[in-house]
Amino acid sequence: MTVLRCEGLMAKADRFFKFQSSFHWQKFLSLSILCFLLIYSPKNHAQGLNADLRGFLALDLFSLQKIEGRRQTAEMGVGFFDIKLYADYEDFHMRVKLDLGNNIQYERNPNRDLSTNFLEELLISWRPKYHSQIMFGKGRVPFHQRRYGVINSSYISGGSMLGTRHSFRDQKRKILLTYRYGAFSKRFFNHLTFFGDSRQPQLDRDFPDQPRLGRDFDEINYRQSDSFNTKNEIGIANRFEYLPFRGMQVAVAGLWHRRNIDPTPTYAFDFSTRYSTRQFQFYAEYVYAFVSTHPNDRFAAEKQYEQIGQIGGEYRFNRDWSFMVNIERAWVNSQSHDRNNFPNFRDCEDDNRDPIPGCFAYGQSRFNDGSKEKIETHKIEMGLKRRWGRSLQITGGVMAEQQKRTFDSERIIRSNAYELGFSLALWY
Repeated sequence: MTVLRCEGLMAKADRFFKFQSSFHWQKFLSLSILCFLLIYSPKNHAQGLNADLRGFLALDLFSLQKIEGRRQTAEMGVGFFDIKLYADYEDFHMRVKLDLGNNIQYERNPNRDLSTNFLEELLISWRPKYHSQIMFGKGRVPFHQRRYGVINSSYISGGSMLGTRHSFRDQKRKILLTYRYGAFSKRFFNHLTFFGDSRQPQLDRDFPDQPRLGRDFDEINYRQSDSFNTKNEIGIANRFEYLPFRGMQVAVAGLWHRRNIDPTPTYAFDFSTRYSTRQFQFYAEYVYAFVSTHPNDRFAAEKQYEQIGQIGGEYRFNRDWSFMVNIERAWVNSQSHDRNNFPNFRDCEDDNRDPIPGCFAYGQSRFNDGSKEKIETHKIEMGLKRRWGRSLQITGGVMAEQQKRTFDSERIIRSNAYELGFSLALWY
């Protein structure tokens, strides 16, 4: 017998999307119809399909921010708004996640690439054996531990007022194939993933190994894609989780990602642990990454070494109240490209000022000055959490952040930032 627990969320989503543009509504409507047919198909009723529709909403109730040298600001708005669909049929499982928070941000700024952010996950998994699972589709690569801070996201997810300038972030919205082996009874899980990015650079028609640029030789343009070519890109990641006893987890992960247009491959390592009881939670994570990008990429770097550390915990006074603390630090050591190492505009033109086939004046950005930069950023957050059941909570806290930027081992810039914030989270 089929078990359905949609609880009217489609109607809620319909009311919410009445003010959205028709283009975005059509995307959501198409997926909703597909999900409806999947759930209510008579064939699926006969064969026993289990489906569940869930959602998550986070509101920034109030945020008072102060960055040294700038005016004090106050903000309110929608932080996260996700809808998730889960469906199970025998040994198969489907998970769809729509990131509607980015859809709202697109309404405020139409220049954002909505197609990149709207569909965050669409994964189908198959469990051939009890201890094995194969996942395919679009989603997040199992690599980071992913712990939210107190009133802000972690550095790994980009949660910084001053900007850490690091490039290696949460590995989500990837086209992936993952094989997971392990179980709680075995006290370990291993995730092996092959992946590629869903944002693909537009390549030159005559020279497919090179990105396509305009006559001004500006920034690389990207397009949203539902596939990737292993000739142009391939990524491999492995995460091993060890569970020595109940509530304790220790994990180590490695990642290697190559794109033909980049000078050298990107690689990263992650070490994390967490321990939790009914009254106390503790977590820690350290990430080391090397990133090298094309000289015409946004925020390009020839060589960039990154380190990120996070440690924190939560103590529950009782069923309703908790105290939280989160401390993070990021180190970035970056070497910019030097435009003098690449052909300039005149080198790629003949005497008639026509482009020379096969010659690309890459790297002629004003940012590619060959400079070296070291950035050290750290923050501390503390706050209280109030729960109402399992579906609603309000968090309030403070954050202090400092940053030191050193240019070519000479010029130093120091910055400070402070924030007082309150947020509401609702699971439905």
